[in-house]
Amino acid sequence: RSVYTLLRVIWIGLIIHLLLAGCSNKIDAPHFMWNDNLYIATNEPISEEEILEEIGEISVVVNSDVKENGEAKEIAKSTKLYQIEGIEVSYGEVGYIAYEMEGKYYVASKLNF
Repeated sequence: RSVYTLLRVIWIGLIIHLLLAGCSNKIDAPHFMWNDNLYIATNEPISEEEILEEIGEISVVVNSDVKENGEAKEIAKSTKLYQIEGIEVSYGEVGYIAYEMEGKYYVASKLNF
């Protein structure tokens, strides 16, 4: 009987652990803060013709979640950020900007909490 009780406690503990881990706000994807908004870096390419102008660059790389403008996790320091033609930077619910890595451009998507 005590073995069943122990197994039940272990299962309940595992379920609680999984639920708590699933509710974590930790971001595992490469991301950065710009203009007081958090952006998730995607691997979605964008053509150079869609780039409007440079708006900044990554100034600091951190090992934890970013908190300040210009900070990035898993994105190189000095990575350039760009406004995409026809899209306002970080206004409203949806926001997209571009970033450049190794001579190619990719889309970063604003994260809404």
